[in-house]
Amino acid sequence: MASPAATNFRQHSEEIARKFLQTIMVVDDRAFFEEKESATIPTTVRRPGPPRFNEGQELTGDVVIASTQEGDNIRPKATAVDNKGSEKASVDKAHELNAKKLIGDFAVKGIVCAVIRPKDVEVESLGDKVYPLAESCDIVVFDWVLYGATDGGKVKELISEITKRSSGKEKRLRLIVVYTGQEELADITEQIRTTLEAAGQSNVIANKDYTLETGSVRIAVYAKGYVSVAAENVDLAARVVPIEELADKLIAEFTDMTMGLVSNVAIGSMAALRSNTHRILTKFPPDLDAAFLAHRAMLTQPSDAGNLLVYLIGSELTAILEGEEVSKLADEADGSDIIHAWLVMKERGGHRFGDRFPELPPANIIDDVMELLREGVGNESLRDQLKVFKNNPHKKNLTGRLCASTVSSADLEHRFAMLTSIKSDYRVRPPALLPGTLLKRIRQVNGTPETSYWVCIQPVCDSVRLTEKRSFPLLHLKAADDKFDLVLPGEGNTHVRVRVVYSPHKSIIEDFDPSKDGLQMVRAEMVDDKYQFQTAGGERYQWLAELKFEHAQRIANEYAATISRVGLDESEWLRRSAG
Repeated sequence: MASPAATNFRQHSEEIARKFLQTIMVVDDRAFFEEKESATIPTTVRRPGPPRFNEGQELTGDVVIASTQEGDNIRPKATAVDNKGSEKASVDKAHELNAKKLIGDFAVKGIVCAVIRPKDVEVESLGDKVYPLAESCDIVVFDWVLYGATDGGKVKELISEITKRSSGKEKRLRLIVVYTGQEELADITEQIRTTLEAAGQSNVIANKDYTLETGSVRIAVYAKGYVSVAAENVDLAARVVPIEELADKLIAEFTDMTMGLVSNVAIGSMAALRSNTHRILTKFPPDLDAAFLAHRAMLTQPSDAGNLLVYLIGSELTAILEGEEVSKLADEADGSDIIHAWLVMKERGGHRFGDRFPELPPANIIDDVMELLREGVGNESLRDQLKVFKNNPHKKNLTGRLCASTVSSADLEHRFAMLTSIKSDYRVRPPALLPGTLLKRIRQVNGTPETSYWVCIQPVCDSVRLTEKRSFPLLHLKAADDKFDLVLPGEGNTHVRVRVVYSPHKSIIEDFDPSKDGLQMVRAEMVDDKYQFQTAGGERYQWLAELKFEHAQRIANEYAATISRVGLDESEWLRRSAG
């Protein structure tokens, strides 16, 4: 195996991001596709407005341009005819975008780059094109100035709307980049921040490197390659990106946004599914329709047939991830130790593991923490300094020692616990009352609101095809900070720890009528921006989430074991002898 130190976690993450990225959209009114082939023939810049697509620059005006070729990219340099003309040419050049070069650079990386160059009359309705395409693009790039609008008015509108859509209930990961010929990057960044906050976007975090973050959206501001920046302004100069470097810079920006052990596996998984999409499709050809319809006809409930197809497709997706061994992206990949690389990156970033693990000698702190993480706290071969973590590892707060100091370790534990036990909500219809549905009930008791939590344990076959009122058994979930079984979503970003109460006398049965949408299920209704179920007697339960099948089944099994206990009269001597 290669030396662990040889692995750079950022490079590892960037390679994963590169495989994931597929589509880039660029919106720029100064984009052009062709330049003059000659590296020495002087041409003249047309003023005002951008050059045309599929044409050389027009031979009008009074500013002469001498072109020099660098690789396959022709970068014209302004030659002064007069001071006024030279200044104008320099400004015009700073705003241009070589679309052909950018598209080619992304093409060799296997990424499709779409460039939209709107006409002046199209700017007002630009959202009609941008919003639908942005839904399927991994990165969206905007020029700041569209047809002389130096305040970026239209661009701010587009960014605000994309951010709003991405930060809503669906929460889409989104990278938006402003690539501009303007020099005032700090002012542009501040204008975007102000616009987002005015539109109701909360918690907009501004970084000193001209980057904004709000929820799952990241907005970065860069200058085009011909923007002139004073040499002493090092931070700003670092944001000037020539067109030939833009493809790599966008990939690097996406990497900064996403790199992590868990996120790398998620991104690597999606990349594996994307690259194997057409292999999956070959497993489900149209000629299987006949067999599917025959299967459907022979079922007791033919309408259930579609669920089998969902299961089969899900199995194919799982097979792809297992075959691609994406889990190794957070462990050992290509002969390198990824966990060790992660620790080195964190230590160099100021994590100071020596301070976080005072039980360990500081000389070899990375190797010691690495051994603890690699072998596990329960491993009998751990050295004496590490065995202190074996007993009550919860109280050692390993998460707190490993996470950023600005993050709550308890919040991370809660979120990870929910990810392992609760289904993510991608549904397009209101939720139904099914086994594993988690509910909250608020009653007024003597004028005081009393909150209680419940889980539905109705078998799925008794939860569907309802034609009349049906009784549903609910188990009580008791709020408990000490010993608990589940973590539920609370109000806002809070969480609630609960313990399942299996005592039959603590459970309840509620009657519900099937919804009137014809789907023969009990469905929730939106009330005060929350999904709620209403019993036949008028009691309301708020829908919280739905347990994953295995967790719901475990609760049902344990409840079944509880109510099936056998009470015996036997010899007390015999009973005590067994214990």
